[in-house]
Amino acid sequence: MLGSLASEVTKIDRLLDSNFAKKKIIIPAIEYAHARERITTLEMNMLLVCVEKDVVSASDFKYLFPNSVSRVNISHAVKRLRENRLIEPIDENACKYNLLMSRNNLTFAILRKLDENGFLPPMPDTISSPAQKAAR
Repeated sequence: MLGSLASEVTKIDRLLDSNFAKKKIIIPAIEYAHARERITTLEMNMLLVCVEKDVVSASDFKYLFPNSVSRVNISHAVKRLRENRLIEPIDENACKYNLLMSRNNLTFAILRKLDENGFLPPMPDTISSPAQKAAR
């Protein structure tokens, strides 16, 4: 029992390590969501900036856009991330944002990466219907 408890504590420590979480869970999840066309290339790149900086503002994304793109276009891209619940303001009226990882297009990818890294309990191979259970 103590071995299992120690294993779970180790898992929690790893998740609390921001470098581990970013490298093994968050960045691969963003790339996975992009590969599955759940987010666009621009959204992926903007989210990777969010991961790198933790707190971002619209100006942090400027280098992702050609020089000819106006601030308005960048603001629209930020607005789309907000509308898709991929980022949220750090405070109600703030123009600085944090990455969101739940109840959005990243959720499945985050869960998949958590599972791949041993953070979720094993799922049964099959789920029996009531009729299948009755036949046993």
